[in-house]
Amino acid sequence: MRKGKVDSCWGWMIVAAAALNRIVIYGISHSAGVVYVVILEVFNEGTGITSWISSLITAVLFFTCPLSGYLIEKFDERKVAIAGSLIAGIGLMSSAFVTSVPALILTYGIISGVGCGLAFMPGSVAVAKYFTNHRHLALAIASSGGGIGSFAFPPFIQMLNEYYTWRGMFLILGGITLNICVFGLILRPLAKVSPKKNQQKSKNNKLQQSYDRKNLKTKMMNEERVRFFDRHSYLKIVSFYVLMANSFMYQFGASIILGHLQAYAVYHLGFTTQNAAILYTISGVMVLVFKLLHGVFANISHVQIFRPIYQYIFFYAIGGIATIFLTFDSQYGVYFSSAIFGMSYAACGGSLIPAIVIDISGVESFGVAYGIVLLCLSIGQLVGAPIAGLLYEHQKTYDAAFILAGTMMIASALIMIYPLRTDLSPSKLNKQIEINIEIDLKNNEKRTDFDPISVSSFREAEPVSNVQ
Repeated sequence: MRKGKVDSCWGWMIVAAAALNRIVIYGISHSAGVVYVVILEVFNEGTGITSWISSLITAVLFFTCPLSGYLIEKFDERKVAIAGSLIAGIGLMSSAFVTSVPALILTYGIISGVGCGLAFMPGSVAVAKYFTNHRHLALAIASSGGGIGSFAFPPFIQMLNEYYTWRGMFLILGGITLNICVFGLILRPLAKVSPKKNQQKSKNNKLQQSYDRKNLKTKMMNEERVRFFDRHSYLKIVSFYVLMANSFMYQFGASIILGHLQAYAVYHLGFTTQNAAILYTISGVMVLVFKLLHGVFANISHVQIFRPIYQYIFFYAIGGIATIFLTFDSQYGVYFSSAIFGMSYAACGGSLIPAIVIDISGVESFGVAYGIVLLCLSIGQLVGAPIAGLLYEHQKTYDAAFILAGTMMIASALIMIYPLRTDLSPSKLNKQIEINIEIDLKNNEKRTDFDPISVSSFREAEPVSNVQ
C-alpha cells in the first residue's frame, strides 16, 4: 500500500516531459564530437582551439545547473525550462551565421550551453518533487531520455550536415531545441499553499506573497540557526568531497571520449564519418539501457551488489579499462569499447549519483548538494577534451590521451572505496536515517497539502514511510 499522495498519474506525465527534455538536451550536447569534426573540416583550425567547441557546451551545461536550481526556487520549473529553451535556440540558430571558430565557441559552446543547462534541471527537480516511494525509478526513466538522444542525434546531425550544410544543420537544431518550451508547459509547479487561517487574514494574496518575500531572510535567520548544520551536514563529511573529486576525475576522462572518439576513428582507423558517428549511437543505446537497469536495481538495493555505490564503482572502473583498450587501434575493438563506455557513462548521468548524494546529504539538501556535484562534473568536462587535443597536436596520436582518460576514470572509481567503507556503510546509513527521521518529525507540522492533479494542495509522504 502506498504511503504517499505525490505518486500519481500526473507524475508520470512529468516523467515523460523530463525524458523528452533530455532527449533534446543530451542529443545536442553529447553529439558535440560530430559537430567538432564538421567544424574542423570547415574552418581548418587547429585541434586545440576547435576542441573547445565539443568541451564547452557540456561543461557550461553542468556549470549552469546551480544557477538553474536557484531560478527554480525563485520562479518555478516551467518558466526556467522555457527560458532555457529560448536561450539554447538562439545560440544554435546564431551559430549558423558565424564566420570563425571563436565566434562559434561563444554561440554554440557558451550560449547554447547556458540554455541547455537552464532547461536541464527543471525536469529532474519536478520528477523528484512528484515522487517519493518510486523516486529512483522515476529518475531513471526520465534520465533514459538522455540515452535516446545520445544515440539518435549523432547520425541525424551528420545527415543534416550532408543535406543542408553546417549552417542549415545549426538552424534546424535550434528549431528542435525550441520544442523544450512545449515540454516545459507540462512541468506544472508544486505550489505550496499557505494555511487557510493565514489566507483568511490576508486581504490580498499578492500583498501576502510580497510580505512573505520580505520576511524570507528573517525566517531563514531564525530557522537556519537551528537547522543549518543538520541540513548541510554533508559539508563536514569527507565522503562528499571525495564524491566531488570523483565526479571531476571521471568526467575529465569521459570528455576525451565524447570529444575525440569520432576523430580517432576517422583519422586513425580509416572510418567514414557516417560509420564513426555510429560509435556514438552504440554508446547512446548502452546509456539508455543501463540507465534504466541502474534505476531498477537501485530499488532492490537490499541486495548488496545492487546497492548504488557498488554499481557506481564497478561501472566507472570498467569504463576506464575500455578506454585504455582503445590504444590497441582495433576497428572491431573500438565498437566494443564504445559499448562498454556507454554502460559506464550511464552511471554518471542516471539515478546512481542522485542516490549516493541523497545517502550523504539527505533529501532536504539534495538540490544544493547535487548542484555542487554537477559543477565538479562541468569542470572536468571543460578541461578534458582540450588537453587531449593538445596531446594529439604534439604526438599525432591519441594513445597518451586515451591512457590519461582511462587512468583518471579508474582512479575515480577507486577513491569511492573510502565512502563505501565509511559514510556509505550500512551501519552509518542506518544512523543517518534515524537522524533524518528526527529532523523530518520536527518540521512535519510546517508542511502543507498538495494534490498533483488539481494543483490545489500538497502533502508529502510521511517521513517514516521513506525509510522502509
